[in-house]
Amino acid sequence: MQTGTQQVEVGVQTTTRAGQSLGEIIQAAQQVGDMVTQIATATSQQSSTTDQIKANVAQIVKISSESASGAQQSAKACEDLSNLALDLQALVARFNVGENAPPPSSLARPNGGHRSGYGPPEDLHAVPQTGGRPSGHGARDA
Repeated sequence: MQTGTQQVEVGVQTTTRAGQSLGEIIQAAQQVGDMVTQIATATSQQSSTTDQIKANVAQIVKISSESASGAQQSAKACEDLSNLALDLQALVARFNVGENAPPPSSLARPNGGHRSGYGPPEDLHAVPQTGGRPSGHGARDA
């Protein structure tokens, strides 16, 4: 009988340890399930962040393209302005600014031969001799 009692006690102890082991297994399985849920959440967040980064990079590419286009337009405008300045310098260099210099006969008018589209009058010094200043240039018309 004593052997049977010992065997029952060993069986109870084994059953208790098996129950404890099953409890630990269940707890570990729950922890693994929680980790899987956390990994799924993190993956979803990373996917969303990746989409935001993709959109931001596309915006950067668009802005860079617009900036490059603007820089090209600015360079062209600077070149045009430089050409206009050269034309103006050439026009001003033709003026005779002494006391006896006659006033110009007309203003600059369109001329396809110049870069700016405007050129000097045919002859700045060819003023009709009417005995005074030409009309229309600040002089009082008599």
